[in-house]
Amino acid sequence: MCKKNFLISSFCTIILIIGLSFIIMDKKEEKNNNNDTNVEIKKASSFLTLMLQQDDGTYQKSTTNTWPNEDYVFNEKLSQCENGGELYWDAENLIVKLISSGSDKCYVYFDKSFIYPKIIDYAKSVTLFKGDKLYFNEDTLSYVSSYPIEKIEISIDGVYYYRSFPDSFAVNLNPGSYGVSLAIRDSQNNVSETYDFSVSVLSNIVYDIPTTLNKGDSLFFNDDTVKINNLSFIIEEVIIVINGVYYYRSYPDSFTVNLNPGSYGLSLYFCDNNNQCEGASYSITVV
Repeated sequence: MCKKNFLISSFCTIILIIGLSFIIMDKKEEKNNNNDTNVEIKKASSFLTLMLQQDDGTYQKSTTNTWPNEDYVFNEKLSQCENGGELYWDAENLIVKLISSGSDKCYVYFDKSFIYPKIIDYAKSVTLFKGDKLYFNEDTLSYVSSYPIEKIEISIDGVYYYRSFPDSFAVNLNPGSYGVSLAIRDSQNNVSETYDFSVSVLSNIVYDIPTTLNKGDSLFFNDDTVKINNLSFIIEEVIIVINGVYYYRSYPDSFTVNLNPGSYGLSLYFCDNNNQCEGASYSITVV
């Protein structure tokens, strides 16, 4: 208490110590509770709100009257008071103290001392062209972790791929829909549960080949016959495979089918300037 004979002005700075004013540590009661590490908190609801970090990184108001145990650490950056009071951690006495010139309403934040890696959000579904990339970085991936994330683990149809973090992953899959499972691993080798999302891979090009040909007919490869869905896919070469024999053509060009009458299996591959090829297999009949 400030004595009147020591008043210098009309105001008296009051130091409110939460450890004394809001929190009463009853050591005897603590011993009677089988050495429970939680210490009883007695607080006025209009003065102190205790916010505890959850597994997903968010904070929720504490619903108990117990002080956080060693699983939590004081968050000085988030802890604050509405009327200018200052909160700080007394490491020697393991209490939070408040310095204020009057009554105040304060929010005391505590972080979990360890949070297992967890993916909070990534795209639920992704549509891209074959060869496009999935990006994993601080902007595209939302997560929580006590330690830095170092690795990304990707599983597609039971096949695992590993990348560092941050990094990207080129989806060199044939057109279709795929289920993808994603996990993150921190610097201490702790790995998260998987986060599942879907990927739809679109064809970069579409080529309609006639199923019946006359001997000597030609297949034409140009911008009129080949539909390019992905404008970044620049075709430079066409590979034709018939009964295991390879034929190569530049783009644009044509290929003359000098085959005897009969049924054949034919595969076409359109390759871009990065040696990324996309193709399909057909059954043709030569008459």
